[in-house]
Amino acid sequence: MVKEKISLLQFFVLLNLFVYGTNLVVGSGLDAKKDAWIAILIGVAGGILLFLMYYYLYTLYPDLSLVGYSQKLLGKYAGGFIGLLYIIFFIYEAARDLRDVGGVIGATVLNETPMIFISGVMILAIAYIIYLGIEVLARTAEIFWGFVVILGALGSLFFYFSGLIDVKQLLPLLESGWKPVLKAVYTNTIMFPFGEMVAFTFILPYIEKKKQVLKVGMAAVIVSGLLITYSTAINLSVLGVDIMTRSQFPLLSAVQGIEIMNFIEHLDVMAVLVLIIGVFFKISVFYYAAIVAMADLFKVTHKKRLIFPTAIIILNTSLIIAGNFTEHLNEGKFVLRTIFPIFAVGFPVLYCLIAFFKSKVTR
Repeated sequence: MVKEKISLLQFFVLLNLFVYGTNLVVGSGLDAKKDAWIAILIGVAGGILLFLMYYYLYTLYPDLSLVGYSQKLLGKYAGGFIGLLYIIFFIYEAARDLRDVGGVIGATVLNETPMIFISGVMILAIAYIIYLGIEVLARTAEIFWGFVVILGALGSLFFYFSGLIDVKQLLPLLESGWKPVLKAVYTNTIMFPFGEMVAFTFILPYIEKKKQVLKVGMAAVIVSGLLITYSTAINLSVLGVDIMTRSQFPLLSAVQGIEIMNFIEHLDVMAVLVLIIGVFFKISVFYYAAIVAMADLFKVTHKKRLIFPTAIIILNTSLIIAGNFTEHLNEGKFVLRTIFPIFAVGFPVLYCLIAFFKSKVTR
């Protein structure tokens, strides 16, 4: 039985920070050009369907993680093998996000600092939080969520007051039709960031009031999707589609243009802070999911023994994952289109079907 518990509010803010963590800065749906915000809005519907699927499995096995019901449905060996694949997948995703934050910080505020130092400090801080437990992680998320909301509100006001927003940059709508929008939805906006919510199948058993999980989870998905849609539309209206699609960090590029009365300017640090906070909790969730999966699969009683060895693996993987940041982003696009759907959609759909037919047979 799960002993640690997190509140519904903590679940909401943790899922919220996780979903829009890196997306606000790196961007998504840009294959749809100026209609990227429409692709993201449609992607929210896909995110809702994904969460409903994960929630269905949670209602069937409320005290088990994905690894637990994987073995229950497919047997010890087949289910265990898939559980092992999920461990590798979560470690890989944590390493990718660690590389994201190392790349951004290294390219902006600490351009003379070795990436191993930036990434090392980040992963050690996360390891310490996870060592203290999921409850501490959730309480920390509550605090920083408020900070991100304040920064986001200030950033929006600065964009408006600086006169950078040009809504005409978003027009005409659907200039190239629906095809590029729907293609962007399929290849990008559902899997990133909503497909990543599969990691929460390892956190749902820790939620205190189980009856309201669906309502709160859906609210978190919708709010996160709307925030990402709004941020993308703002970036497009400030930068224009040509600059935004060429920029590695669209939000950073947009913020650099803010200047009010020759006093409020050089606000790159705001975007960097949002990225650091979002990535911190995104890595934390993937990291924690990997730890729980390993503990469940290998029957490790004390999960804390796995924390620091896993941190070293994540750190080293992030350093060797790609030769440079452009290669890292291209690799990410490939993974989103090929490997990600297997873990975010493929296996969960299989589990839903098996569980459904088993319930019919046993009646």
